[in-house]
Amino acid sequence: MLYRLLTTGFLSLLFACTWVHAQEAPLYSQYFTNPYLYNPSFAGTDGYPVVFLTLRRQWAGIEGAPTAYALSFHTPVSKVLALGAHIRTESRGVLQSSLALGSLAYVAHFSDGHFLRMGLSAGVSHHSADFSEATEAQQPYLANWASKALRFEAGFGINYHLKHFNLGLALPHLTQQTVLGSEVQDLFTFSPFDQWVATASYYAELTPEKLALEPLLVVQKVGEEKTRLEAGAVLYMNKALWAGATYRHQYGITALAGVNIKPGISFGYAYELANAYTGSWLQSTHELQLKFKLGAEKEWGKEVQHKPRFEM
Repeated sequence: MLYRLLTTGFLSLLFACTWVHAQEAPLYSQYFTNPYLYNPSFAGTDGYPVVFLTLRRQWAGIEGAPTAYALSFHTPVSKVLALGAHIRTESRGVLQSSLALGSLAYVAHFSDGHFLRMGLSAGVSHHSADFSEATEAQQPYLANWASKALRFEAGFGINYHLKHFNLGLALPHLTQQTVLGSEVQDLFTFSPFDQWVATASYYAELTPEKLALEPLLVVQKVGEEKTRLEAGAVLYMNKALWAGATYRHQYGITALAGVNIKPGISFGYAYELANAYTGSWLQSTHELQLKFKLGAEKEWGKEVQHKPRFEM
């Protein structure tokens, strides 16, 4: 009984805080396979049209815990331009949000394997709450808030690539992200540095065509006084398998694995262990990702890739 009361109280407070800042930068454990999820400048970096499907189930076994679905598509359209689109839906108990974005990326080539990419995204997000499903513990937090909100969204990203090294910076929300309450607010308040995502990686080929190691680093500013730090590494084997692990400060360890099922289709899985920071009673988190290649590689595809592809 005490366990259920603690769980209900904690989740009620968590979901209420999430509604106030509903567009906090999302978490993705397999960002290294699709960095476009964080940064629009990575659109087209596979060298051909590609679709990613992502499912993230947080704290499995807890009723009303966060669940997110993401669908993204991006493709190069020339040696210097790429297009992308991103749709995401998320539910957290009585709270639901959805997002739709379109992206345009530009590539400035300096030399072979040396380029700078810039990307801009724009779209809308919708947030709603089904107050009829709220528990007694949740209702006091939701009493003064509107049940629906529609927001304009815009983001900017940049990444610098030199041979095997890549450094990126994304500003996912160029406009202020406090969700509407009972009073109308200015939807176009320019506030680009409220949140940002910085990434760094280095692709090291250990054995030509057979074994490669990629150290990763991600730093996210997600609030006025909140920053996420994550570091790890992924090992790629025989262009068919990959495995790795990351550590996210005050969240814990994530195990990663993936396989190329057949040419043009790959599957990835991430398992985030329950830990002392979040409380082992919250259970673990699962993330699934499918990648589909659409169409043939562009004749200049290799010139826009940010790292080698891993296809059988």
